[in-house]
Amino acid sequence: MPPTRPAPPARTPALALALSFIGALWPATARAGTIPPDYGFQWATITHPGNAPYQDNVGNPRLIGRVDSVYRISKTEVSAADWAPFANANFRIGDPWGTGLEAYFSQKLEVGPDGLRPRTDIPAGDRINMGSMSWYEAARYCNWLHNNKAETRAAMEYGAYDLRNLPPTGNPATPPTRLPGALFFLPTTDEWVKAVHFDPDRYGENQPGYWDYPYSSDTAPIPGPQGVGTTNAGYFPGGTDPLAFRVGAYADVVTPWGLWDASGGVSEWLEEAYPGVIRGHGVEGEPSAGVFSFSPTLDHVLQTWSEPPTLRNYWVGFRIASVPSTPTVGAIATCAVLFVGSRRREHR
Repeated sequence: MPPTRPAPPARTPALALALSFIGALWPATARAGTIPPDYGFQWATITHPGNAPYQDNVGNPRLIGRVDSVYRISKTEVSAADWAPFANANFRIGDPWGTGLEAYFSQKLEVGPDGLRPRTDIPAGDRINMGSMSWYEAARYCNWLHNNKAETRAAMEYGAYDLRNLPPTGNPATPPTRLPGALFFLPTTDEWVKAVHFDPDRYGENQPGYWDYPYSSDTAPIPGPQGVGTTNAGYFPGGTDPLAFRVGAYADVVTPWGLWDASGGVSEWLEEAYPGVIRGHGVEGEPSAGVFSFSPTLDHVLQTWSEPPTLRNYWVGFRIASVPSTPTVGAIATCAVLFVGSRRREHR
């Protein structure tokens, strides 16, 4: 009797393989039906998970910029129009943290007939970038978005971060960290650096690398008005308040992923930079100088200007990050290749 040929190994159906691949990249929250809304923000989806990190050249040994998952980040910093509804929600529930008007007013809002609103005496006042919120208020904003903007204390204290039972000083020994399943959150240093400086085609198609400056360039940006300069950092026309510029005003000055105001604007709270802010600080020292008088290179990003998380400074705001709302185009394309390739092998 001739020897029996061993049975071929069981094949995973190509379609099932493709769907499995999508499932691996699409966050569990989205698969469970919790797909984060856009909330009116313009989003950039940051792909190429597992990218190589960057090593700075000024003595700091830390590698930065590697992120192992796909995520979104808002193209602009949080504006007055984005912040005012949250400020009013806080006061409608009685300001349970006793933060007072200062935490939400920031000289960029005014009192209107129905509560706080963006100032009406500033051109494009609804789109100026906000500041003066502490790290905690920025984190509560993320919780609020995570909980579908519910106007309850619980919705602002828990979701992306656990801010319950904070000590009176607001500075726990162990800082709050991102909770599993968070839909909206403050970007980490790595997430911010990747979205601002990393370019998957830096040296040509599919040849990744990092740009020195936060607008796809190795040349320092030029202070000046829109259409002439490339940043409002260091631009004070006739004593004009530099924060009176609307977010995204320098429309053609973008990071490789399409983010605006990575130079200029306000300094931004980051998640694990607690206590501290990162962008626009370092070599100058003072927030008012650091934000506007220079645009830091990637090497200087790591020279953070440490601030307590309770700081409320006119020049410190934030932008938000999020899980992706749909499977990425790259994931779908990869699945298509897997599907077609598997079908070809099956029919050989």
